[in-house]
Amino acid sequence: MAIDVKTIERGALHEAKEFFWVFLYLYLCIGMLVVYKSLILKVYGTEFAPYGFALVKAAILGKFILIGQALPMGRRFDQMPLIYPTLYKAFIFFILLVALSVAEEAVVGMWHGEAFGEAVSHFYGGTLPGVLAGCLVTFFFLVPYFALRQLGDVLGKGRLFDLFFKKSGSAKGMDDSPRVPAA
Repeated sequence: MAIDVKTIERGALHEAKEFFWVFLYLYLCIGMLVVYKSLILKVYGTEFAPYGFALVKAAILGKFILIGQALPMGRRFDQMPLIYPTLYKAFIFFILLVALSVAEEAVVGMWHGEAFGEAVSHFYGGTLPGVLAGCLVTFFFLVPYFALRQLGDVLGKGRLFDLFFKKSGSAKGMDDSPRVPAA
């Protein structure tokens, strides 16, 4: 059985593009929170600017999302109105990201000599309000991401990208007629 190098290259390029868009979205979301947190803390005289954290966290979470998408997860409601699969996938991936983030905190903490409980206690600040706020923010960052993914799946390969980034009417199969929702 011969290995088709072109197929492997196309697959790798497709995965790299997928990762780029997930990473960019997560980096913008996490980076925005880092900037916001640093501005709030600056008011109280505390310097906080872990911008590298946003970069690394977006890369790690982006890879987790791509791995999760490769698994047959969250497809239960795909034939229903878009709100159902969107919220379901956001919730499933929220659970996945929280679980993997807790595991990541544990590994990093234990690498630095902390006990498991102490390492995990740093998750989202370690307080109940911090954990709840962090979880809500994470879930609601995932909703628009999965809404656009679901919409893209319904429209077909490349159509959503074309609608957003190409001149009106130049998108594949699109004409210049106004977009009027069906009654």
